[in-house]
Amino acid sequence: MRELIIGIDSGTQSTKALVVDANNGKVLGEGAKAHRLIGGLPAGAKEQHPADWIDATQAGIRAALKQAKATAGEVRAIGVSGQQHGFVPLDKKGAVIRPAKLWCDTSTAAECDEIMAKLGGLKGSIKELGNAVLPGFTAGKILWLKKHEPKNFRRLATVLLPHDYLNFWLTGNAVMEYGDASGTALLNVRTRKWSRKTLKAIDTGLEAKLPKLISSDQPAGTLRAATAKRLPVGQALPIVRALLTHDADAGDIYQPLMVWWALESKVAAHPGEVLGLFADELIWQTSLVREHVLSRLMRRFAKAGSRADLLASARLFEMAPTAESAKILMAGFEQAYKGRSMAALPERLMAAMARHGGGSFALGLRRGEAKSVDEALRVIADVKADKLTRLRYTEILGEAPNAKAIPVLLGIVKNEPGTDLKRAALGALKPYNDARISAAVLAVYGELPDGLRKVAGMLLAGRADWATDFLRTVDTGELAVGLVSAEVIGLLRSHRDGRVGQLLAKHFAGAATDAAKLEQEIQRLAKVVTAEPGSPYEGKKLYAASCAACHRLFEQGGQIGPDLTAYQRDDLDTMLLNIINPSAEIREGYENFLLATKDGRLASGFLVDQDNHSVVLRGLDGQDVTFAREAIRELKAQGMSLMPAGLLAGYNDGQIRDLMAYLRSSQPLNN
Repeated sequence: MRELIIGIDSGTQSTKALVVDANNGKVLGEGAKAHRLIGGLPAGAKEQHPADWIDATQAGIRAALKQAKATAGEVRAIGVSGQQHGFVPLDKKGAVIRPAKLWCDTSTAAECDEIMAKLGGLKGSIKELGNAVLPGFTAGKILWLKKHEPKNFRRLATVLLPHDYLNFWLTGNAVMEYGDASGTALLNVRTRKWSRKTLKAIDTGLEAKLPKLISSDQPAGTLRAATAKRLPVGQALPIVRALLTHDADAGDIYQPLMVWWALESKVAAHPGEVLGLFADELIWQTSLVREHVLSRLMRRFAKAGSRADLLASARLFEMAPTAESAKILMAGFEQAYKGRSMAALPERLMAAMARHGGGSFALGLRRGEAKSVDEALRVIADVKADKLTRLRYTEILGEAPNAKAIPVLLGIVKNEPGTDLKRAALGALKPYNDARISAAVLAVYGELPDGLRKVAGMLLAGRADWATDFLRTVDTGELAVGLVSAEVIGLLRSHRDGRVGQLLAKHFAGAATDAAKLEQEIQRLAKVVTAEPGSPYEGKKLYAASCAACHRLFEQGGQIGPDLTAYQRDDLDTMLLNIINPSAEIREGYENFLLATKDGRLASGFLVDQDNHSVVLRGLDGQDVTFAREAIRELKAQGMSLMPAGLLAGYNDGQIRDLMAYLRSSQPLNN
């Protein structure tokens, strides 16, 4: 097989590609495609759509490969050059936020002057950077975005140059060569490090958004599977196979998932060709395949769930060369069938699984095999049994309900000394519709710690009859109003049952605050926060008590809500707005959904996952719950945030200052 190199030159007017023989330097093929500037922009503005560069790159490569009569599998390396100094803004998902401002864009002259003024003028700029901050450079374009398009700036997660964006598209890596970085007016060319003084002059959070710096002889990365994804299956699969066998990528943060993404894109239309890759036993032996691909591929087929897909699952089991491989496949199949019936599986699939031991104990439990159910309940009830095993069996009996489990699960809720298994048991009881559950949970509700009480409350609030029993204990004084959390009240309000509505109105009236009052409260709190400095160390303690269960900050906290680390926390008004009125600006992926089942159960949360067979919701109790599509009566976006309003209501002014001081801190605190 020939060894070929592709060279790409992406300029202002067009992108060109060459295919070159790596051994003799002979040009074997070439291709090009033009792209234009965006018209109708203000004077000085010069912008292009990065998608046009990608289209032109693909067209150029295809034409060059065709002329060279070459396949993608012969390509050993790709080199990219192109226009510098521009600004491509990406969000946290790697998507382009707005058109790129190019090297020839002069609309940012005022911003360049502002940056230089903060550096001490031209002399200060040259002293700090070794360069003046000129309109063609990237720095002014970033500040321009902040001043003129603040919403887009809040989305900014990565800053790239135009040809660096092509490398990102090819490799998935955000990197910038030192020489290119010198033309951003962000790099101190003497120290070869980002100039913190310059970055601060633009935005205090900018450094975290800049790419990794590399030398000119370092590769930008390994060919990104996204490229294979866009190629026809005949050209794509040789690339995918090469990536699958490149074990050095197994420990990479991004590359294995990129490879899977490329492979998965071919499954629906070309399942036979994809499975054909696994006819080679060597594929099964690579760490990347064992750790990142096998389980996902099995889940993909099993989740799709058509007869053809299940027969593809059978073929995978049949090809598995070792017991270890079969075990990985079995785990993937198990995950795919969470919350789903396992009835009527094809005989070929059952036979293939039987050849590897007939499936795991967990699969037998999901199938409702009496022997497996009885053994699982024995283990769950045994306080001396392995805790992780007890937890796993408890979760499965919540996903594949069996009436025999109810007394055992209630016994855990009542008698288990720790919290982990109690939490799992309360979650597992949610699918069961049995009057014994509400009575037993209410009996221990007041004794539960706060975290478990929220889970128990969401369980009781899920069914109208249980919700009525719950609220009646409040009405009689058996249960204090303060023991019912805002999250639970929110789910209770979703019921259309008159009994629930009357009791809610009696004890939890609280009409929604109008917009004017919300704005007044935001202005008041802004004055409180800016009146004097707060203690971030005390604020950290308050954060741990009120926010950390849902949000991560500096790699600590829960994962129910958005990660706040990259959020624009230095913008006080935005922070206060999102705390006082969380539904005013809901971040993508965190909208509250209300789900109603055919047997009368309600659940709320944001969508973690969904396919043709199941829906997974994550509620504010931190639990992921899987629902079979066939069991769902209604699934509707609520147009509101999962985060309850009024979180600052219990804090005095000093505590609010402390909390905001920590939330707005630029780095983690050691204590």
